[in-house]
Amino acid sequence: MSRFRYINYSIDDLLLGVDVTVLTRTLTLDELSEKYTSRLDLILKLSNQGLSNKEISDSLNTNGIRPPRTKEYTSKLIWVTLKKIRQREERTKNTKTVFGNPSFYKKESNNPFLKIIVLLIMFHGTSFINGLSCEMYQSMETFLF
Repeated sequence: MSRFRYINYSIDDLLLGVDVTVLTRTLTLDELSEKYTSRLDLILKLSNQGLSNKEISDSLNTNGIRPPRTKEYTSKLIWVTLKKIRQREERTKNTKTVFGNPSFYKKESNNPFLKIIVLLIMFHGTSFINGLSCEMYQSMETFLF
């Protein structure tokens, strides 16, 4: 037997939706100044060209580029800086989005999250939207916008 006979809501009170979970660490990253970012980019560029940490520190020191807290660059400071750059890049790439199964939700007035959920679904372009009938999609669009 169908469980739909136990639903006490009209079809106008229901909304087809999906739970979306986003796991990210990018929101906790500090904003870096342009001067600091350009110095980090230069260090990373020199490292990618194959220069050793000692060669990078010598190059920066001879060109008058100074670290923020000490008088000159050392190979150890370059090593730590490169390590932190790579860890920061790893944090920016580590974002996971998990979509739950589609289900019906009771429509509640003044719920600001309903529009956000549908916008996320529409933006992501998942097979969930492709599985909706044209009438269901239009009714969702009419209700929310």
